[in-house]
Amino acid sequence: MMHRVPEFVPHRSGVFALKNDRRKIVYVSWTQNLQKRSHAMSHMLLRHDRWLQHPKKIQPYWPIRDLPKHKSSEFIFVVERIVSPMPTLALQEVNKVQRRYQRQGYKIVSGNRATTGMVRVAGRKMRLAEAVREYSDDDYLTVYRRLERGWTTEQALGLEKPDPRWHTPKQKLRKQREKERYEMRVA
Repeated sequence: MMHRVPEFVPHRSGVFALKNDRRKIVYVSWTQNLQKRSHAMSHMLLRHDRWLQHPKKIQPYWPIRDLPKHKSSEFIFVVERIVSPMPTLALQEVNKVQRRYQRQGYKIVSGNRATTGMVRVAGRKMRLAEAVREYSDDDYLTVYRRLERGWTTEQALGLEKPDPRWHTPKQKLRKQREKERYEMRVA
């Protein structure tokens, strides 16, 4: 059964597949925003490609723990279904799509995405997405990348000025925070 693939990825909730036809593996999930998820997945794959070329300069970002790491050219992002944002319906749709891929001989990659980042802002512990909505004018990905680079939560959200890049002691502190966050994600 053929289905029409949209010419663009919509800003809607839906079920998507990140599949590798060559190796017959597929990751199927639901997201509230297909376009943002496709951007995040392409960023993940391209960063991995850059890491293969420069392993000492770039840290890989691979939020889907069980997804085998292969070149970005082997993967394709497919919008499977546009569904309502109700989690119970979304789970049913994900299961349907997974069964279809299994019948086609694909290995389903299980494994959840990495846990949602938790931060402490103004004494409150909250999800990073909530903190971005409540305290920042920047988008989630910008704030997330700042945290990855070792900025404090307040600096990443724009509540405090970031440390100057040329300030050596503060640079060392930022590098240490970046290393600690990376080790926490890997563990």
